[in-house]
Amino acid sequence: MLRTPGGDRLRFLIERSRINHVTPSTSTVPHRRRPAGRPAVRRQTRSDRTRRRIVDAALVEFADHGFDGATTRAIAERAGVAQPLVHYHFGSKDDLWRAAVDRCFEELDHHLAPVAATTEPLEALRTMLRCFVTFAAATPQLNRIVAQEGSTASDRLTWLVGTHTEPRYRAFAQLLAAVDPEDVVTTDPSVAFHTVVGAASLRYVASAEVVRMTGTPADDPDAVRAHAELIERMVLRHPDPNRPAPPARSTRRTRP
Repeated sequence: MLRTPGGDRLRFLIERSRINHVTPSTSTVPHRRRPAGRPAVRRQTRSDRTRRRIVDAALVEFADHGFDGATTRAIAERAGVAQPLVHYHFGSKDDLWRAAVDRCFEELDHHLAPVAATTEPLEALRTMLRCFVTFAAATPQLNRIVAQEGSTASDRLTWLVGTHTEPRYRAFAQLLAAVDPEDVVTTDPSVAFHTVVGAASLRYVASAEVVRMTGTPADDPDAVRAHAELIERMVLRHPDPNRPAPPARSTRRTRP
């Protein structure tokens, strides 16, 4: 989120926060060894494309139906592949779920990349808030999955917290602590973190309700921009009304 003499502080804070808090991930099943040569490269490329289609489809199914409601058959149908290929590439539904969650958090980090270029703590926090809103609008699947898993204790929740959400909470807490207390509504990260996540994501998690109530798509660019500005005003005492929010954009290609 900030730069340090050693490099990118966003990545530094997240990686440091993972120490002693990471449950080993089984989200990636190694590819089977193939003979060397150009045909193998072509097969590998095709295999990678297949894996991506499966993960994209899995994100939609897990977000829409939860872990228990999603089936590998439905995921295979959405991805346009034979069901055995799901097990070939990922081994189990649990492994596929972890791979899908890993993908979402990788995309979140990519979306937050502008924060790393910001050296002043208040500006970094402002940028993070706005980028997170545009990510939540473009990728509602992540927050739907986190909301589902966060309601009940499970091995998946333990992995999710240890691998992804707790490191990011700690990074957020360190950034918040670096901001002048006079510039923020609260300096308590235990209150601010989930307040921001909830306020920034619920509109897109409940997108069908938004359309039914307002007649406007939840990810309408003007609405997303106004939403990002509102979140900034909720957190910062002195928001910058002249600074436009990043444009809403899709971070993945999924089938409807």
